[in-house]
Amino acid sequence: MGCVRVLFATFAFLFVAVLTVQASGDNQPDILATADWSKLMQQAHNGDHQAQVVLGVAYQTGAIGKQDFHEAARWFSRAAEAGDPIAQYDLGLVYYYGKGVARNPAEALKWFERAAARGLREGQFNAARLYETGTGVSANLGRALDLYREAAESGDASAENNLACMYWNGEGVGRDPEAAVKWFTKSAQQGDAKAQAALGDLLRAGRGVPRDERAAAMWLLKAAEQGDPRAENTVGILYLNGQGVAADDSLAAAWFAKAAEQGNRDAQANLAVLYEIGRGVSRDLNRAYQWLVLSREGTEHAEQGPAIQDLAGMMTKEQVAEAERLASEWRSVHQTALSQPDISLVALH
Repeated sequence: MGCVRVLFATFAFLFVAVLTVQASGDNQPDILATADWSKLMQQAHNGDHQAQVVLGVAYQTGAIGKQDFHEAARWFSRAAEAGDPIAQYDLGLVYYYGKGVARNPAEALKWFERAAARGLREGQFNAARLYETGTGVSANLGRALDLYREAAESGDASAENNLACMYWNGEGVGRDPEAAVKWFTKSAQQGDAKAQAALGDLLRAGRGVPRDERAAAMWLLKAAEQGDPRAENTVGILYLNGQGVAADDSLAAAWFAKAAEQGNRDAQANLAVLYEIGRGVSRDLNRAYQWLVLSREGTEHAEQGPAIQDLAGMMTKEQVAEAERLASEWRSVHQTALSQPDISLVALH
């Protein structure tokens, strides 16, 4: 099973500030939209940590009338130094991304650790991720495991998924498939798409749990419906083969297409085959060639490998040129999205 981790907890300045200042209920007005900036500035200067965090948010987002990352960092720093865990977390993000300060992952880790020590599970999660990857510190899987466990035991779905991955792979701990399934299940039940996909894969293969195609399909569909490309591709396979769902070639093609558009190479190759043979879609050699070429990019397979050459042999020169144009057009549209950094983000809950 390809265990996929949630990579990082996100910038959540706005959500953090609102949660901090609005203590009662969901019907409170947006603090930034209704803020009395003069009053908040005075409160912040008088040492009110919540006001300092709100000002940090305001400067970070420009809600105060101008965007000033340096000023945002200054206010987060004042509240963080005074022991506010949300400010400590936000200051960790400031240092991690270099917003208003020089980028410094080691300093980011220091502040995530401080927030973690005060029980903020997002701080626990981010500190764990940096220890796991050796970012700003020597890699320490044991410490990562402990921090993920703390956040997971507080109900953080992303931490539950990553903790499950560590138990499954035996990283920082003896391999424990039973514990892995337990934490994947907890995370999946909270709606984490990566955990849902992982649990579906395990149920489909009968690894760590009894094989159950219907349950596997249920979890994989949940993940696919959230846009997880690996799950979308697998759901396409399920519909193609009638595994846990009624066979439906059109649905198989639709799910392969969703994953293919997100850059999943397996799905691109699968979609190419369907276009070549006209299964679930109208036969279209141009589209088959387009997706087959895209599926080979960045892999060990040469772009002009035998499969592509065989397909080109069934096409006119004009068709090949059109297929190459389609592939080039797809690259130009998707290049930015597919070249984002590996460290990705999820918002505070």
